[in-house]
Amino acid sequence: MLLLAAVGVLLLHAAFFPDCLSDDAFISYRYARNWADGHGPVFNPGQARPVEGYTNFLWTAFLAAALKIGFDPETTSRAAGLLFAVLAQMATFGLARTLQPDRPWLWPLPAWFLALDSYFVVESIQGLETTLFAFLLTAGLLVSAHRPATRDDRARDGIRAGIFFGLAALCRPEGLPLLLVALTASVVYQRRAHGRWPVRAPAVACAIVVAMVGGHLAFRLATYGDWLPNTFYAKTGGGLRQVARGVAYVATGWGRILPWPVLAGAALLPRPIRGAAPLAAVWLASTLGVVAVGGDFKPTFRFLAWTLPVLATLAAAGLARVTAISRATIPVRRVAVLALIAGSLAWGWLGSWPGRAFARQRTIDLGHLRQAAGWFAENLPADAVIATGPSGAIPYYTGRETIDMWGLNDREIARREIPSMGGGTPGHEKGDGRAVLAGRPDVVLFTAVRFTSQPFPEEDVARLPPTALSVSEREMLALPEFRRSYRWRSVSLPGATLNFFERVPAADEGP
Repeated sequence: MLLLAAVGVLLLHAAFFPDCLSDDAFISYRYARNWADGHGPVFNPGQARPVEGYTNFLWTAFLAAALKIGFDPETTSRAAGLLFAVLAQMATFGLARTLQPDRPWLWPLPAWFLALDSYFVVESIQGLETTLFAFLLTAGLLVSAHRPATRDDRARDGIRAGIFFGLAALCRPEGLPLLLVALTASVVYQRRAHGRWPVRAPAVACAIVVAMVGGHLAFRLATYGDWLPNTFYAKTGGGLRQVARGVAYVATGWGRILPWPVLAGAALLPRPIRGAAPLAAVWLASTLGVVAVGGDFKPTFRFLAWTLPVLATLAAAGLARVTAISRATIPVRRVAVLALIAGSLAWGWLGSWPGRAFARQRTIDLGHLRQAAGWFAENLPADAVIATGPSGAIPYYTGRETIDMWGLNDREIARREIPSMGGGTPGHEKGDGRAVLAGRPDVVLFTAVRFTSQPFPEEDVARLPPTALSVSEREMLALPEFRRSYRWRSVSLPGATLNFFERVPAADEGP
């Protein structure tokens, strides 16, 4: 009953943010729609050499299949995100039962942690793969968790673990290294606990994952001609600056729900609870990976959200250990347990308030994007080209060819060396003004001033601080041909003013 109640609270929590889809989700929608329409998994149909501008192959393929049979990707992704969030709650119940088989009151607690954490809940309805990856990772840990079993049972566990971890590797690039960490930690744990080296289950799991990842790699090479997704080049390369930004990201994200990591530490020190070490290894490895890539720009801490089920499970186990070592009488201990549970749940709710604020603002922004896309769809010819930074909702709704000024879907921009890389907003640091103009866009959107309450004066665009302009935007403003060929325009929409640069047709024959 407590588990079902936690599921109900998560669904109720999500109901407060009905329409806050991430702009990044529309990148996958666009790839999926083109794939379903027979163009292949490409951003711009007809592109000479397409690029892999997404990092969630399994999610994009799932959406393409949904489109193919007539489902709407927006509704489908929201519903699926919630479904996988609930399944992740269920998986934490199983993990908690494995770690603490003699404390049934503990088993639904991680599900409650997730239900009240706005980061996790908002990410489940943003249209992204976050909760799918969280579920696959947690389920893989669950089926690979050590428990007494026959040799045949262990082989079956290897098959199930291989399937879950293999799907996780297809869902996110982090899935493969986290699989290796999980299996290694599990093998070492069983060797120390039982004096034997388990071989069959890990070998079976690895074989399944290698087959699945190898098939995807062959698909990537055949489709895009690259070993790595284009997003890797667009988002990395900042060196120590990038790592420092990642440290700040992780410290802020885990700091907002500080009791969870602290209680998780109690489950590991001075000696890990039976079976907790593999979970801790995966959580720590994932956290270090987030540090290495420099974090993310969203205040919902998406890159941390997919290990929240693992952290919640460790935190619940740590809470049990903290209360178990108390010398107080049983009634006092029960009061202490209830106080710790209530405090941890309240802290998770209060500490994740940026997620709720982001969801509310995202709902407003998405409304403006839909209005702008509707205006462009009605007023631009079918062969028009749009250049924009956030290349999600507007390209998806307009269907027009789009130049991604941040390079996520542009090979040339993504591979350009940027001296300041690692010190700016993650994923938004690349750019090339000349490359954008070479694509002859009919409309150029400057991110910081595309929507304002009143028409934004053109002369104030050049006065924007450098931090408000992307690399492509700053470089275009410095090019005489851009100032000669484009004029500033403001259009009134029902809820805002849309501002953009519009190419002057006659300028092509100018001096």
